[in-house]
Amino acid sequence: MGAPIGGILARVVESVATLALAFAAGASLVCLAPGSGVDERELNSDLGPQAIESLRRARAANRDLAAFLPEYGRRAMRGDLGQSQAFNQPVSTLIAERLPVTAAAVGKGLALAWTLGLVLAITGSVARRRVFAILFSFGAGALACIPVALAALALAIWKLPAFLGIAMAVLPKVYGCAEALLRDRAGHTSVLGARARGLASWRVITAHILLPAARPLLALAAVTVLTGVGSAIPVEALTDQPGMGQLAWRATLARDVPLLVGLTLVITALMLIANLAADLLGGAGGEEKHAAAAVGG
Repeated sequence: MGAPIGGILARVVESVATLALAFAAGASLVCLAPGSGVDERELNSDLGPQAIESLRRARAANRDLAAFLPEYGRRAMRGDLGQSQAFNQPVSTLIAERLPVTAAAVGKGLALAWTLGLVLAITGSVARRRVFAILFSFGAGALACIPVALAALALAIWKLPAFLGIAMAVLPKVYGCAEALLRDRAGHTSVLGARARGLASWRVITAHILLPAARPLLALAAVTVLTGVGSAIPVEALTDQPGMGQLAWRATLARDVPLLVGLTLVITALMLIANLAADLLGGAGGEEKHAAAAVGG
C-alpha cells in the first residue's frame, strides 16, 4: 500500500506545484506585462483630474511585484481574480457565467465521441470483422487530420452546434486507443475460453473484455477531457458560442491581461485535475481477473 499512496501523494504535490508556478507567472504578467500600466479610461473626457490620478495611483500600486503577488494570492483564495478592463466586471463573475456553457459543450462532445468510438471499436475489434476495422481506422485517421479550427469554421458556416467540433477532435483518440485495448483483450485466453464454452457474445464482450478494460478506459476518458477542453477554445471562438473560448478571444482582442490570466489559471487547474485523474487511473495497474466470476461457469 505504501508505494501506491506515495505515488498518489507525489502526483498531487506535482500538480499543486505546477498550479502554483502558473499562478506566480500569471500574477507577474498582470503586474509587469507591456501595456499593463495603460488604462484606456484615461481617454474618457468625462473623467476629471482627480479620477484620472486615482486610476494612475491604483496602477502604480500594482506595478510592485513583491507587494502585488501576495495580495493577488489572498484575493484569488477568496475567488477574486481581479477586474476585467474590457468588460469592466470581475473576472471571476465573467468566468462563472461562461464556464457552464463550455462544460455543457465539452460534456456533449465527449458523450458523442465516446458513444461512437466504443461502438466502432467493439465492431472493429471484438466482433472480429477485419474489413470494418480497416474502414474505421482509415476514417478515424482522416478525421484526425482535420484541424480543429477548420472544423469550427465549417460548423460556423452551416450553423451547427459547437459540441460537434469537440466530438470530431476527440473521436479519433477514443477510437484509436479503445480499439487497440479491446483488440488486445479479445485475444486473451479467458475470452477464448469463454467463446469455447459457448457463452453468448454479449456476455463475453461485457464480462471478459469491457469490464477488465474499465480502468484503462477511465484513464483514457480523463485524458480526452484535456482534448475536449483544449478544442473547445477555438471552436467556441469561431462559432461565436458564449463560452470560455469566445471570452478568451475577446479578451485577446482587447488586450485584457487580467481576464486572460484568470482564464489561463482556471483552464490550467481543470487540465491538472484531469491529468491527475488519468495518471492515478492509468497507474493503478491491471486487475483483469474478476470478469470470469461475473459470468459463472
